[in-house]
Amino acid sequence: MYFDICMLSYNTKELTKKAINTLIENSYHDIRIHILDNNSKDGSQEMLSVYKNIGYISTLILSDVNLGFSAGNNMLFNNINNPEDIILFINSDTEVSKNFDKKAVPFLIDNHIMGVVACSGDNIGAADNPQRIDILDNDMYLTKKGIAHSFKHFNYSPIDRFSGFAFFIKSKLFKDIGGFDEDFKVYFEDDALSIEVKKRGKNIVVVYDAYVKHIMGASTATNPEIAEQLFQESKQIFLKKYPNEWTAR
Repeated sequence: MYFDICMLSYNTKELTKKAINTLIENSYHDIRIHILDNNSKDGSQEMLSVYKNIGYISTLILSDVNLGFSAGNNMLFNNINNPEDIILFINSDTEVSKNFDKKAVPFLIDNHIMGVVACSGDNIGAADNPQRIDILDNDMYLTKKGIAHSFKHFNYSPIDRFSGFAFFIKSKLFKDIGGFDEDFKVYFEDDALSIEVKKRGKNIVVVYDAYVKHIMGASTATNPEIAEQLFQESKQIFLKKYPNEWTAR
């Protein structure tokens, strides 16, 4: 069983390298990795070209402009040759755990009303985010939402919104929606996509076994003022498009 992986890169050379390596080392299913670099200036493009040449990357797009999150991911998705049924969108500042995909992928495939399986992580927005978990050791974690549902010996919880740092989605659903809304350059594009998934009668769950370590904001850490400006701009766009769907972050 294969699934495709879409990842953007922007001035996170060493983090991106580690993200790719852990995906190759820790994925249970067969994978194809597709990457678009958003005009990095830190040697990322050179490193990614080497990885493409040795076969680690299936599709590599080196953009000469920063397309942002939504447009970059849409371009990358649209350039995949014969995409698999399941797509994983994942940030470059991540490290996946061993066999993180083992239960998440078949759970998504086998449930026709399921649209998105979101990964869990330890650094995702607010402390009460249902995807956020505290790792106690290699085998134990605590969920922030109490006791999760049990399904074939693993834990999951239904959620209304998912964080876009790492999530599986059915490729047909993503295409039918039209991909990420490109009015959101960065921030709130995952909220908008969540709403569109639910509008189509599909469910969203977080699978806690699909744990992904997340270093939040690695691409924007050097420009916090610009990041805040982009956040506020996207917030206003979201409020205009979905005035009845606002949930304070």
